[in-house]
This record gives sequence, C-alpha cells and structure tokens, in this order.
Amino acid sequence: MASVAFISINIVPETVESWMGHLDILDNLDRGLEGLQILENGLKVSPNNQELVIELTNLCFGYEKVSPLRSAFKIINDALEKEPDDIGIIMNKASLLYHLNKKDEALEQLEKAKSLQDPNDEMYARILVLMSIIYNERGNIEKAIEINRKVIISFPDHYPSNLQMRKLLKFLDLKNAIQFLESAIEHFPKEIKFIKDIADLYFKHRNYKKVDFYVEKALALNPKLKTKLKMLAYKIMIEIDVNQDMDIAINLMKMTEMKDFPEVVVFPYVNMAINSIIKEQEYEEGLKFYEISTFLLSKFKIKNKIDLNEFLDNFKKLKAWGQSKKDQALINRIDKVTQTIKKITEN
Repeated sequence: MASVAFISINIVPETVESWMGHLDILDNLDRGLEGLQILENGLKVSPNNQELVIELTNLCFGYEKVSPLRSAFKIINDALEKEPDDIGIIMNKASLLYHLNKKDEALEQLEKAKSLQDPNDEMYARILVLMSIIYNERGNIEKAIEINRKVIISFPDHYPSNLQMRKLLKFLDLKNAIQFLESAIEHFPKEIKFIKDIADLYFKHRNYKKVDFYVEKALALNPKLKTKLKMLAYKIMIEIDVNQDMDIAINLMKMTEMKDFPEVVVFPYVNMAINSIIKEQEYEEGLKFYEISTFLLSKFKIKNKIDLNEFLDNFKKLKAWGQSKKDQALINRIDKVTQTIKKITEN
C-alpha cells in the first residue's frame, strides 16, 4: 500500500490529493516527519494552496520543528515576488508569519489580501478571522470582537469565525453573548459546545428555565452527556430559590438519570442544614438548606432513612434565631418550613 502512494506522488506530482494521500500513508507507517519534505515540494508547485500550509504547520508543531516553516516561508516569498496579487500566496505568507510569531507583519499581509478579495467570497471571512485572532492575542479585544462580528453577520455559517467568537465570549455582555450563541446554535444545531456554552451562561445569570431547556436539547443530541450534565443539576440545587426553581432542578436530575436519585440529593442538604445550625453562626445558610431539605423530604417521602429527631431539634434553634430578628419576611419563611416539617412527621 505504501508503494502505491510513492508511485502516485511520482506519476501525478501536481495534485494536492496525491500529496495528502502520501502524508496519510507516512502517518500510518509512523513516518509522519517525512511528510515535511513532501509538503515543501508541494508548495514549490502550488504556493497558493492553503491546505498545504495548514498541514505543514500542524506537522511542525506536532514534531516541534521550526526550520521547515522558515523554508516554506522562503518558497512562498519567492512565489509572491512573481505573483504579488495572488491572494492564496498572500494568505500563506500571512499564516506562516503568524506561526513564526511575526504578527505585525502577518497583519500587513492580511490587510493586503483584504483589499484584493471580494467581500462576498468565503476567503474574505478567512482573512478577517485570522485578523481577529491576531488582535485578540495582542490584547486588542474590542477590535477582535468587531472584526469577528462582521464575519458572522456576513457569513453566519462560517464555522471558524463562530469558534473564534467562543473564545471572546467572556468579553461580551450578556445580551450580545446570548445573541451570538443563539445564532450559532441555529446554524450549527448539532454542535454541543455552543449549547453547553449557553446553558453555562444562563446558569451564571440564574435563568434556570433556560438551562433546563438547553440541557434537554443537548441530551437529545448526545445522551452520553448525562454524566457531565449531572454537575449542572447539583450546582442549581445549591443556587436555587427553593420556592421557584426546585421543580427545574428536579427535572434536570431526572433528565440526567441519577441512579441514586433522590437520596444522593436529599442527604447532603439535610446534613448541611443540621451542621449550619450546630455552628450557630450560619443560620441564614441553615435556613436555605432547611428549605431545600424539607421540600425534598416532602416530595420524595424518604423520612425513614433520615434521623428526623436531630433535624427537628436543630430546627428549633433556627426558629428561635428567626424570632429574635423580628423580621416578618424571615419569620414567614421559617413558618412555611415549620408547616412542611409537621406534614413530614405526621405522614
């Protein structure tokens, strides 16, 4: 099989397909490093082929070799002198300059390519994305976002620009971040990373209904995500307003099919409630954990597995603390928990 590839490269020396086939064979034979010479030879024939430069840079970084990048740069530079307006050659020069850490010079080449390229062509998007990457790495975040946003508006299906915007998400305000992710999900509906991003974002801003929606969407695409998404359910249980969001958290736990559900969720909250009150310094946390615990205990009726006497004894301290505050809203919350605890002990 290897001989077929070597024959192919000799018979058809000017086709990218034969070069790539040769690289695959070398890789399968654990001789990938030899591919560097193949790619250099390919660039001498097709200096405007960007696929060859991409493969070359990948191999160079994989084998920690820099000198082939410099050799390739000389080949590209010589070619550009003969064809100064060939956008493919200009892009290859920009790419090599970028990988050789000459980013200012890379930007100059990209500006040149941009001035020559039809803005409706996908090559224009490639030019802008590399510019955005360089501006981001140089710390000019606003410029990076501005450029990348232009690409996404003009080319919403351009995958690399959407990936680049993911890296810039933390610099966007909530509205723009959500807007970008919703657009990305619309154009790449099977791309889990965008769905996970938006679920995480909504979680940070406590919109648990949206988290629930996108987790369900992610699980429909990839059921294997259940294990990873369990942590979201746990996180939400800690963050929730028990009166508003508990059903959402429970639904998330059901969707992620916790085998030990609900005991694994109830016990920690009961213990946290008790421990907070024992410390006599963390009554506010204790109240929150009591609210969650009593809700879960009443919902799943597993009181026989829990020492309710200790639970109730410590609750008395919590109630006394609430009464000492003379805060009616606080007292109302505690009274509500009291009623729930009574129902648990009576049933």
